[in-house]
Amino acid sequence: MAYRYVVLLGTVLSLCWGGAKAQEVEPPPSVLAFPAAAFREQYVNAIMMQLRNAAVDQKNLTADDVRRAGEVVVARRLSEVMRQFFAADIDGDRQIDASERSIVSRETIGQKQWLSEADTNTDSVVTLDEAIVFSRGTAAQEKHSSLVRQLEELLALDPDGNGVLSAAELEKLALHAYRFYDRDGDGVVSDAERDILKKERQKGKEASSLRPAPITCRLPKATAADKVYAISAYRAGTLSNVAVAGQNRTSEVIDIHIEEGSEPLYIIASSFRATIWRVTGAVQRVSWFADSGLLGSGVVGLPRDKVMKGSGRPCLDFFGPFQPEAQAHFKLIEDAVGHKLDGILFKDRIDAVSIPSQMERLNAWSAKPLEPTSVTFKLEGFPRKGIAQTSQTFKRFRANYPGGVADIDPASVVARVVAGLFDVLPREAGLLQLMQDGTLQEKGSRYVIQRPVIKLPGGWEDDGGVVFVLPPGMDRPDRIPSGTRLALEPEK
Repeated sequence: MAYRYVVLLGTVLSLCWGGAKAQEVEPPPSVLAFPAAAFREQYVNAIMMQLRNAAVDQKNLTADDVRRAGEVVVARRLSEVMRQFFAADIDGDRQIDASERSIVSRETIGQKQWLSEADTNTDSVVTLDEAIVFSRGTAAQEKHSSLVRQLEELLALDPDGNGVLSAAELEKLALHAYRFYDRDGDGVVSDAERDILKKERQKGKEASSLRPAPITCRLPKATAADKVYAISAYRAGTLSNVAVAGQNRTSEVIDIHIEEGSEPLYIIASSFRATIWRVTGAVQRVSWFADSGLLGSGVVGLPRDKVMKGSGRPCLDFFGPFQPEAQAHFKLIEDAVGHKLDGILFKDRIDAVSIPSQMERLNAWSAKPLEPTSVTFKLEGFPRKGIAQTSQTFKRFRANYPGGVADIDPASVVARVVAGLFDVLPREAGLLQLMQDGTLQEKGSRYVIQRPVIKLPGGWEDDGGVVFVLPPGMDRPDRIPSGTRLALEPEK
């Protein structure tokens, strides 16, 4: 059976509602979760409408119905992006230039954001081809929308396993599931029953918080000869000049040095922030590199056929150093690759790491910070002229990024998205860039705009950001980055 409601034999719960007695029933699957319905008929109707709306014949839900629902979601997304593109293409030349983008930005921030992400070659012009590529990429992610996942879960309940969920089968499942909510079986969920359910849900949340997120990508099995290592970091100590998560988010670099040796290495790397893993040394030892970032990821230094192709969603969870579910996640990784983990490294920040010497044994894993590495502050590809190293901006930049800025060739990055150079570097590095060319002037904790500017540095989502001061008569920038604020300087 696709569902399992276990009656606890010998344990009978006496309820006070009319002296009725009810058997304990396991919570139903999430797809049959209790909607906002107090009565049995409302509940069953809400469950049944999912099948009626998705099934072509309105009677039987099949895999074709689920696939068709996904195609409809994708088509709607494609249609919406194309509609926005042609609405912004004012002169009808099948491309959106900077002037057209500036008009769009004043109308909708969301539309401007996707135009920025679609501009993969960062030439400030979004062509129809770029829009189509972008829309297809985002539409592919829409296949995993909540509606499609809900229908997949619904079909998985098929009691007889014949690949078809009939209306009669679903109605029976719904009636059985309702028993979990209606403890006295009178067809109505009373206030007292709601209080019991609330307490049980709270206990369930506390228990589920200790369960790791599943691994959602298909990892190849490791060979018996492989040494398998897992690395996870919240952030890195070096800023990237290349974006793998769009122009408006920070991308960082973690250096992985592969030491000499004869055993092949299977490396699994995950991060919270968008991260480029720069692999150097005896790279021929790497048999497989699986990278995943909650906000984006990429790999430099390895052949493309040795790197996992991203699915559009992070498939490996990031775990901070104090999260108890990390140990359970290790087991999930081992099951996925069919091999024990030979070493792990889960830290809040990783600047650079040598493999295998700096990896920790699974039974000796600790939350202690990684020992200081040999990373040195560099401004690769960053013009030094005019940098005021005594400025507060420079001091904050060096404190946040002890590795400075890494100069990476976008063409060398293996990533799900097309990597491109930042128009303006994120955070303090971008502030320094604009201070160098006279666009910004540091004034205490604020930055006064000295001349018209199209783009200000982003990447401030994790903190309070900065305040930009706009003098009287100065044109407002096209976009104010998330996490920052624009203040108007009073007229003298």
